[in-house]
Amino acid sequence: MSDVLQPPPRLLVVDDEEYVRRAMRRTLGRQGCDVVVAGDADEAMEQVRTHEIDICLLDMRLQDTTGVALMKELRAFDDTLQCVIFTGDAGPDVAYEALAEGAADYFEKPIQDWGRFLGLLRTATRRRREALEDKATGRKRSRSGATAELVEALLKGRSPSMQALRREVGRLAPLSMSVLILGPTGSGKSHLARAIHAASGRIGDVEMINCALLGDANRAWSELFGHEKGAYTGAHDRFIGRFERASGRTVFLDEIGELPAEAQATLLHVLEEGVYRRMGGDTDLALSARVVAATNRDLYTAAGEGTFSDALLSRFDMVLRVPALSERPEDIPLLTWYFLRDLEATQGLAIKHVAPEVFEAFAAYDWADGNIRELRNVLKRMAVFAEDATLTVDLLPPKIIQGSRVPRAAVVREPGAARVRGTDQGPVVELPARFQGLPYKDFKESVVAEYTRSYLNWCLAEAGGNITRAADRAEIRRPNFKRLMNRYDVEAPRGDSDL
Repeated sequence: MSDVLQPPPRLLVVDDEEYVRRAMRRTLGRQGCDVVVAGDADEAMEQVRTHEIDICLLDMRLQDTTGVALMKELRAFDDTLQCVIFTGDAGPDVAYEALAEGAADYFEKPIQDWGRFLGLLRTATRRRREALEDKATGRKRSRSGATAELVEALLKGRSPSMQALRREVGRLAPLSMSVLILGPTGSGKSHLARAIHAASGRIGDVEMINCALLGDANRAWSELFGHEKGAYTGAHDRFIGRFERASGRTVFLDEIGELPAEAQATLLHVLEEGVYRRMGGDTDLALSARVVAATNRDLYTAAGEGTFSDALLSRFDMVLRVPALSERPEDIPLLTWYFLRDLEATQGLAIKHVAPEVFEAFAAYDWADGNIRELRNVLKRMAVFAEDATLTVDLLPPKIIQGSRVPRAAVVREPGAARVRGTDQGPVVELPARFQGLPYKDFKESVVAEYTRSYLNWCLAEAGGNITRAADRAEIRRPNFKRLMNRYDVEAPRGDSDL
């Protein structure tokens, strides 16, 4: 860390296990970080008040509160703080809750992938310093940050396919290798290209080029590599091509399968020789931009049919495949919360809760029409008509209900309810899709969480929103009731007193 960030970031490690605090302080200190520690929520708040903390590393299960509840308190004091949630049992519910409430990331402990973790700290430190700068100058940073959010959402997937893709990106990004990205429409190929560029250390933005819009071979040559004055009729001035303008950056050739055959041959020569010429010119220009291409076409079949250059296909150093969204349904909640946070930042559409049945329907739908792009558009439409900052099943488009592999009755039933149907062998209980396949421990935690949340809301409703009376009804002490509310993200009705 010390060779990348100066001055080094100051980290606050909050864990109720002393040996964990000692180990984290020692290990992160070796990376050049300034580390302070706290064993509980009160000590953590005191450290934030008395030190200029950049990043908080919070254990999810503290004795007096949860990491997410503590994060809310700390960020209420300083909203530029970057918080990472640590947990020993990072089930989906933990991850979704942390990210939905604004955590920079979550991480399982003990830490296994230190390279990824240190990269996370670099990103969080940069965001912290950008936020401080923006606050000091009163400036609002451009929405290019939204793109970075989507890139992270794409690569943060918990599915095995996305974890493997993340490892591949980490290995190839620092190398000057050409990359071909394959994947269905809307699966996030352009975001993956940006991720490769961001991790490579190259400066500036990605030069985005849609090959389907380049036209014939001559126009493609001119657009990509430029032309000299008089190179063709109408060429009245020298034109600097996109590759030359992208010197030192990354060129992204989207829909490369639509590139004309002659332009494919030119691109092959450029990749093989590492030089190119402007049309009508006689000077070799060195290729200094990295080339990343993408397509939703099956280029291997196209090459066999003679409609795409087999030599060009073979010339790419690395081929990556982005899986369809239907192949990784476990990643949908993570993507959902990223899109919802972006909608709140850009459109003011604040969504704080998503009904579990909505995630069931999302997981059952095949998303073949647009994948991630379609998910984002669906969420935008749902958010416009949402009430009480909640996405409910009645807001789902009809095609998702009809295209889901679960019956509508299963989608709209009460959360946590199991359905019973009769068979020749007797009654059979049908669990909700979100519980199916879970280990018993995870199943139990999920069911307890849902019914505890419902019970707390019932107590508050019966007590008119008064937390003290709600705690009395539950026959538990008020501080314990309040901790349960924080743990399960339950809020008292607005406007009700607590006298």
